[in-house]
Amino acid sequence: MKNKPLIIFCGLSGSGKSFNSRILESKLEDYVRINLGILREKLSITNYSRKDTPKLLAMAIQQIEDYHQNEKGSILDANLKSVDLRQCFYDLAKSLGKEVILVETVCSDETATGRMNRRKQKNESEDPKEAKIYFNQKKVWQDTLIDLEENHHLSVIRFNTEKEKVNFIKGKTKNNFLINNIINILENR
Repeated sequence: MKNKPLIIFCGLSGSGKSFNSRILESKLEDYVRINLGILREKLSITNYSRKDTPKLLAMAIQQIEDYHQNEKGSILDANLKSVDLRQCFYDLAKSLGKEVILVETVCSDETATGRMNRRKQKNESEDPKEAKIYFNQKKVWQDTLIDLEENHHLSVIRFNTEKEKVNFIKGKTKNNFLINNIINILENR
């Protein structure tokens, strides 16, 4: 597959994005994972602040474009709680002639906050690991199904990481093989 679809893992903190996107990266040939936390380190950002989000998103976009030029696929691992944030990446994919496979990770509040409580914050540039962050994100989360209305190059998979249940929601894609492969990897990880 020369023009690999952009894979996006999005979801609230503690929902299992990073854990599962790392697994997917290890199983898919010629795909590279892009994580905003790692980008913060590359940019030498030492304290977490939302004001850095535009720089991080711009760097993620640049990396996706660079990987595209080298015929590699990208797996973006980011919260992307709003339609507008996700739309930036849908538009990028469209301009590159790529389809998008969005994997939304979900779980119960208790599971997500429990995972967050068990994590240690390695440095001050990381997203805070507090339960209140999860609930603040949840208040402003916009449903990914809204994204399907205008993005005909988008497919959505919801993965309940607590119940280990994958649900292919909808999509008009030519990449059913890749979607089935992603579902199989997530179900049998």
